[in-house]
Amino acid sequence: MLRSGARAIRCFDDNVISHSAWAKARCINCHQRAFASRRKFDPTIKWFKQDYPESPGREETDPEHVYPDPKDLPEARALRAKIDQLGAEIADLAGHNKPSLIEPLIATLSPEDQAKVRKALAEEEEEEDELYETDISLTDLPKLEKLGPKLNLELGQTVYLRKLDKCLRNAADDVLNPSTRLDLWSTYRSSKRSLPKFLHLVPNSAFRVLWESQTNSEGPQRASHLCVLAQDMIENGKDLSEEQALFYIDSLIRQARVDDAHKQWQKESSRLDNNDSTRLEYRYLGIRIFCCMDEPEKAQELAMSLLPVEKDKISSVLVPIIIAWIIRGGESSLKCAWALYLRLRTELGSQITITDFDNISLTFLNCGQIDMALAVFKDLMLSGKDTPETSDQLYRASLRLIGEMHTQSIDLTQVTKVSLAALIAMPRRFQNKYFYGSWMKRLIGQGEVDAAAAVIELMMERGVKPDAKHMNGILAAWLRNGSEKERAKAEQMGWAMIAQRLDFVKARRGQPLDASVQEEKLRISRWPKHVRRFMARATTETFSILLLDFHYRGRQNLVQLLQRYFVEAELSPNSYYMNHLMLVQLREGRHLAAWDIFDSMSSHVLPDLQTFACLWDCEKGHLDRVKLKRPDKFPGPRAILNRMMSWYSSLSERARDQVREECSRSLYEQVVRCMCLNRDLQGTIVALCVMKDLFRLYPDEGTARMVTIQVAQIATGLSPTPPRSRRTSSAQAKSQGNVSKMNQLLQLVKDQRAETLEQRGIDVAGLDEGEKEEELLAVLVTYLQTILRQTIPEQADVEEKIESAARDMGVPGLGEVVKRLTA
Repeated sequence: MLRSGARAIRCFDDNVISHSAWAKARCINCHQRAFASRRKFDPTIKWFKQDYPESPGREETDPEHVYPDPKDLPEARALRAKIDQLGAEIADLAGHNKPSLIEPLIATLSPEDQAKVRKALAEEEEEEDELYETDISLTDLPKLEKLGPKLNLELGQTVYLRKLDKCLRNAADDVLNPSTRLDLWSTYRSSKRSLPKFLHLVPNSAFRVLWESQTNSEGPQRASHLCVLAQDMIENGKDLSEEQALFYIDSLIRQARVDDAHKQWQKESSRLDNNDSTRLEYRYLGIRIFCCMDEPEKAQELAMSLLPVEKDKISSVLVPIIIAWIIRGGESSLKCAWALYLRLRTELGSQITITDFDNISLTFLNCGQIDMALAVFKDLMLSGKDTPETSDQLYRASLRLIGEMHTQSIDLTQVTKVSLAALIAMPRRFQNKYFYGSWMKRLIGQGEVDAAAAVIELMMERGVKPDAKHMNGILAAWLRNGSEKERAKAEQMGWAMIAQRLDFVKARRGQPLDASVQEEKLRISRWPKHVRRFMARATTETFSILLLDFHYRGRQNLVQLLQRYFVEAELSPNSYYMNHLMLVQLREGRHLAAWDIFDSMSSHVLPDLQTFACLWDCEKGHLDRVKLKRPDKFPGPRAILNRMMSWYSSLSERARDQVREECSRSLYEQVVRCMCLNRDLQGTIVALCVMKDLFRLYPDEGTARMVTIQVAQIATGLSPTPPRSRRTSSAQAKSQGNVSKMNQLLQLVKDQRAETLEQRGIDVAGLDEGEKEEELLAVLVTYLQTILRQTIPEQADVEEKIESAARDMGVPGLGEVVKRLTA
């Protein structure tokens, strides 16, 4: 795909570096201090050579050695003779060294006629070459014989060109393949960087493949790649097609190169604006360019010429202009923005999308026009409803009002002001914390936390007290983002809410407010008094969010201050607060302290599923300490499951259904893993049955593998996961052998169960998904019972141990369930 006949570009010798290129080492004078050692410093310099600059291989060499000329080596002479022979054979096959069959006929003509015939033949051959270069289709590219580069280049250059030719062929075959597109672009970039003068060798057909591959790509690099390709084509004198010109301008806009996009847009005006197929797209690009250049007047002028033709694209045409007017700011610009917004509402009606509402309202909000942003959000909440409170309905009503005012000779400027104020006025039924709270919740979900905080300021200005739930959401979102600026704002809001709660408690007790304490609270919260009176009071969730963040960052002084203020705030701890306290201990590895918190607080705080998830994580950490011979007094898995069953039985039926929905696969696996690590086979049987009956969770192949490995380790006599440094090779081999034996035993149990079901007329292969899960549970329980019988000879004793484990876990009578399951 690269033109042949070009001259080679000499870069450097591939095999050897000339002796004159060696650098001479300079003597280094080491100036030593008086008290330094006088050890002689003798630097050693090593020399290396490589084939070409980006070659991965290097070879150490001696600079004093005189290398022979590579052309004089016997291997080089033999190779050159072989190349000449092959070249002669190729020339003979192509007929280049043979007289043409038409030459005898041309020789019979007169000299004038011979010149005319030869000129006609040369023109025909040139036309064939141009047809090959410009008029071939992408699907024909791999079938051409002249694809390969026929250039007399050095090794370091031909490597790039051959790889580029291969990538071009692959892309022509499958231009939609992402990996093919990536390889092609990487090779093209490397070739251009290493061979700066190679672009004039690239034909139009190669650029077409490159362009087609990048226009079908996705991601942030698409625009930059198209810009590079278009610039390379223009620099090499190749004209862009109309479609390519549109893509180039669009890519320049996306790259924020607005001035370059404007110049190219003006350059293509005569060609694109006068073409019926490209006029609309060309003008739409102009709208985007003028909006980015802060010239919404010109953008709006173009839009007015587009709207009568493209009514279905009114949103994509008007929304960028509205945003440009808002960003410009000023009273007249805001009036123009609102007028276009009203036109958008009037034209689209109920068909306006939520994305349009969000884009316009967020732009108003970020530019400080909170009232207008609130009016747009009001329209969003009322969209699809026939109510006179939407902005377009208010606009129609105001037209009649304006007509009456004109009859009384009212000034037009005053009319416009009154109309705009009336249009963005909020109905009384929306002046409450729930309406504003729904807006804040939506903004937090979109990641616009600062915008949600601006809504709080608007509520304070209008005398509406925010709800603590929404302020806690903003507080947690700022802490999640993690920047220092947002973290400072979160702490400021959190301390202000805490100070408001403490003041409320003292006022409720009738205690006077201490001036020094008030000053300290103001210093911590950094909110003025006139703002704090609208601040929501801190809740238990507020303390929990701050407590976990302070502890995670090691600010123990603030953790202690929070705990003291929590007592003074007279708040009742809930499961959310208790879980955060337990998570703090879990992160520090103090599992027994986490259990003590749960044991002391669960008497007056109702746990939730996250509480027991934290306990099972603590149990896993406890068992890891046991294997490392650092035991503690943390209760075993049976005790945790017993407390979990007691909690579950105290819930209402509705709460149980919610718990079943929230119970995750990871919690199920943690419960089974803890039973296995504790080497409690009968407890594992009970846990499998309990999790199935209560939470509708069944084992899978991963569960079976986990159980098998733990049983094999029990048989080996090893600790669950001993340190690698203490594990001998013989113990490893023994463990691996036991795992293989346990897998064979499990497969044997599966086969026996399948035979039993077939005798009952049940086809195992025909079971549905639920029946397969039930069957795998029965297989695992039977398998564990088989292992137990190896150590307990009597069947009654096995059943008694299972029933004893069930009683310890708070589910007596489960032995009968196990019997029915394995029957």
